[in-house]
Amino acid sequence: MPESTELRIESKQEFLPRVTEEELQELRKRQDVRIRTEYVIHDSDNRPEESTPNYSKSEAFLQRQLQDTAAYYTDMKRMFEGMRDNYGVNIAEIQSMSIGEEKGETKVFMTVDKIEGEDLEHIKKLEEQEKLEAFLCGLFQAIFDAYQEQKTFFGDYGSPNIMYGHRAGDGNDEKNYFLADVGLGGFVHEDRTELAIEHGYFQKGKNPSYDENFFAAIMLAIQDLKMYEAKLGKGASLAQTRGKLREIYRYLKATKETALEAYLDNNSFMKPTEEYFEKVA
Repeated sequence: MPESTELRIESKQEFLPRVTEEELQELRKRQDVRIRTEYVIHDSDNRPEESTPNYSKSEAFLQRQLQDTAAYYTDMKRMFEGMRDNYGVNIAEIQSMSIGEEKGETKVFMTVDKIEGEDLEHIKKLEEQEKLEAFLCGLFQAIFDAYQEQKTFFGDYGSPNIMYGHRAGDGNDEKNYFLADVGLGGFVHEDRTELAIEHGYFQKGKNPSYDENFFAAIMLAIQDLKMYEAKLGKGASLAQTRGKLREIYRYLKATKETALEAYLDNNSFMKPTEEYFEKVA
């Protein structure tokens, strides 16, 4: 690819290739991938200045947006791959990321594996308990380790984001559990990201919702545990997963009890979940 069509960041040597509308149309014809429109890079004509106080109409600022976006998406891809490589969490692989024009707007596009199957929210019956336990324990350990170290963690846990099925078009119909939603909003950062600060969404500093995002993910996981066991069949027990969530819950009770109680007071719909799990913790 010619140098002029690549977006490079000299400090990190990262780039997102350019993609044409014609190439996008061809990609969308493929049956083995999904094309996600992840982020729109606004120009001076379609973003009101008053909504983003740091917004600038200069070409230099637009180039900075492109550079920041390339770095952010490259880091996001690495974090998903870290969950896969270090914790055994199957993911819908991000095959490529690119920047292109569509309907007059500059956008980031992701080409992602298509998973044939059903998500855990809507599936009627779950199978292969051992695979499910391995997936859930790996996912929750990855989230927990990052949180304990006050690092960026995956905060978009939810049964609709997990699928039981197989990769489309790879010739292997063996089913497994996959994290299917690998988009931009999946990770929670301990600090406001430079991308968000530069675009005027937030002031620089700590993310005040960092703890609450973790609490929400774990409380939802505790709630879903009961549903997963019911879908596995009568008498099924996800003992390893329950043990992992119990470990995380006890850690929060020991180190973040005041903040956790405040969160639950402000989110009363989570109270039954906490009370339910406390009986088995």
